[in-house]
Amino acid sequence: MLDAVVVGAGPAGLSAALSLGRMRRRCLLADPPVEAGRTPAGRRMHGYPTRDGVLVEDFRSLALGELSGYPGIEVRGSGVGAVAPLDDGFQVTLADRSTVRSRRLLLATGLLDRLPPLVGVEAVWGRGVFSCPYCHAWELRGLPLAVLGGAVGSVRLAVHLRRFSDDVVLLTEGSTDASEEAEDLLSRFRIRVDPAEVTRVAPAPGGGVEVRLRGACPLLLGGLFVPQWSVQGSALPEALGCAISAQGRVRVNQFGHTSVAGVYAAGDMAKMAGAEHVARSVAGAVAAGAQAGFGIDQDLLLTEAAPAAPATAVRAEGAR
Repeated sequence: MLDAVVVGAGPAGLSAALSLGRMRRRCLLADPPVEAGRTPAGRRMHGYPTRDGVLVEDFRSLALGELSGYPGIEVRGSGVGAVAPLDDGFQVTLADRSTVRSRRLLLATGLLDRLPPLVGVEAVWGRGVFSCPYCHAWELRGLPLAVLGGAVGSVRLAVHLRRFSDDVVLLTEGSTDASEEAEDLLSRFRIRVDPAEVTRVAPAPGGGVEVRLRGACPLLLGGLFVPQWSVQGSALPEALGCAISAQGRVRVNQFGHTSVAGVYAAGDMAKMAGAEHVARSVAGAVAAGAQAGFGIDQDLLLTEAAPAAPATAVRAEGAR
C-alpha cells in the first residue's frame, strides 16, 4: 500500500510530492492532462524566488526532474477517476482504469478559470486579458489598461491598477455602481468611465489586446482585467464530502487536512477559515503543498507509533 496519492502536478502537488519523497514515503503523483481554463502554454510564472518569469512548462519539467531523484515517488500521466474509502485508507482508480491503494490522499487539483462572456476571449486569455494584477500588472506598467465591470469590486481593481498606469478606464457596459465609495474612488484616482458595450476582444498588433466597443472607436490596450471567477478543477472534493467554503474553496486546517479523515488538500483550491480572500500565488501554493506533505508524514508517523490505535487527525472547521 502506498503512503499517499497526490492528485495534481501543479506547484502545490509537486511541492507535496517532493516533501513526501524526502521523508522516504511511497507516493504516487497523478498528473492529469492540462484542461481548458488552466494556465495556457507559454505563460510565465512570477513572484517565485530564483524562478521569476520562468515558463510554466519549464518549471514543471524542472520539478518533475527533481522528483525523479527520489525512488519512492512515481509519476503517472493520468488523472483520478474515483476514490473509495477503505478501513485503512483509500482505493484510488485512475483515469487509465488502473487502481492503487493508499493510506492518505492529497488533492491538489487546482481551480478552473471561467472565462468572461466576451467574443474572442479564448485567443487573448492570459496574453491580453487577465484577472490577477499580482500576476500580470508589473509587465504592463506604463501601458493603457482597462477593467471590465461597474461594480465596486471592479472600481477597486481599477484603483489598484492606477499604480501601474496613468491611463486606466473602467468599461461598465452601462452598469455602474452608484455608491458613494465608488464615486469617490473614481474621482480621486482619475479613472475614466466608458459605458459602451464590449462587442469583441482580439490580439492587438504588436501585443496587448484590442477591445471593440459598440458605437465607439476600439481601444488598444496593454491589458484588459476582468473579475476573477474560478471553480474547483475536480469533482473529487465534493464526491468525497469535503467541506466547501462559501467562496468555493475546500476548507483545510494549517496542515492541509480537510473535514474528511485522511484527505488533504493544498494550493489555490483550498483555504483555511479566514483566509479565503488571500491572493492566489505560486509561492503560496508551493508553501501549502509542502505543509500538507509534512502534515501527511506526521499523521502517518503518529499512526505507525501507535499501531493498535486508530489514526487521529485534527479536522478542519466544518467536519461532519
